[in-house]
Amino acid sequence: MSCEKFVEFGKSVLASDFPHVASTGVINAQTPALLVCHRSPLLTRKSNFESYGDNYVRQSLLRQTEDSIEAVAKLLDVRPDQCVIVDNVTTGISNLLDTIVRPGDTILVNSWTYGSVKMAASLSSEVMTNRNSDETDVKPSSVQVVELDIELPIKSEEDIIEQVRKTLEQRSDIRIAILDHITSSTACLMPVQQLTKLCRSRGVLVVIDGAHAIGQVPELDIESIGADFYVGNLHKWCFAPKSAALLWARADRIDSLRPSVVSWLVRDHLASMRFAFLGTRDTSSVCAVSEAVRFVKQSCGGLVRTLAVGLRWIIQGNLACCNQKLPSLRGRHLGIGTSLALRCVGMHFP
Repeated sequence: MSCEKFVEFGKSVLASDFPHVASTGVINAQTPALLVCHRSPLLTRKSNFESYGDNYVRQSLLRQTEDSIEAVAKLLDVRPDQCVIVDNVTTGISNLLDTIVRPGDTILVNSWTYGSVKMAASLSSEVMTNRNSDETDVKPSSVQVVELDIELPIKSEEDIIEQVRKTLEQRSDIRIAILDHITSSTACLMPVQQLTKLCRSRGVLVVIDGAHAIGQVPELDIESIGADFYVGNLHKWCFAPKSAALLWARADRIDSLRPSVVSWLVRDHLASMRFAFLGTRDTSSVCAVSEAVRFVKQSCGGLVRTLAVGLRWIIQGNLACCNQKLPSLRGRHLGIGTSLALRCVGMHFP
């Protein structure tokens, strides 16, 4: 397909494909937080779910869920049977911890781990305390959370790898490691493949928080990372509605995927179906994912082109704001080496 058939990002496509954003007259420069949804998934979401809800849930929901999972799997070159769609990364990791954490486990997080993910890890230790004690004899938590305080400056990927290696050597009891692909607070592209190999060599289960990575990491190859689980949002760089994220499991970990909410399909042999119908809730975001993927592939020219154009616009816009509003930031050293590339470009301006 020639480039002439792809959209050219700018005011014209904003008006035609994102009229709900154009009507506000405001563009959010803090793109990594909540990217805008394309109009097609929004229309699909509204019409399918609200116009005839009972028929939609009983006749179309599961089929459209499968369509969306197949679309995402093809986009990211992974197997559909290893994929589940959940509300967001926080939900996905919370679900995982509910099912994979065992008494006596130690969970590794770090000082850049997203706040709600840290809370999920901490809460899992509290839950284990409640499961393994009674009201008259409260025992210490059988699950521990170890937080690696990442030291700055970081001059290379090896700096990060070495810090994790030292922690694993000091704490041989670590069984689960939660690693960011792109950190939220510091916008660092982490060497997840090397970190995963390091953890796996010591028998540590690896959960990758890829909240910002799908669509931002060019030609993302989830399988090659080697992690046990990978969770990434689709509402950021794939133009899907909010409440749509991918939860991927390695082939030998698929049976571990269980929703925290127990409902009708919890025992289905397909992991995707276990999460598809969790009572009366608005699942239309899941079903609209296939429309969002179609827009990315057919109109935008794929994830790589979308990223290249999108980042150029974001960086230009933010630099313009920095030059006008925040000149004191220019030339500042953030203590992060060039090999850990800044990819989450976003600021709050006065």
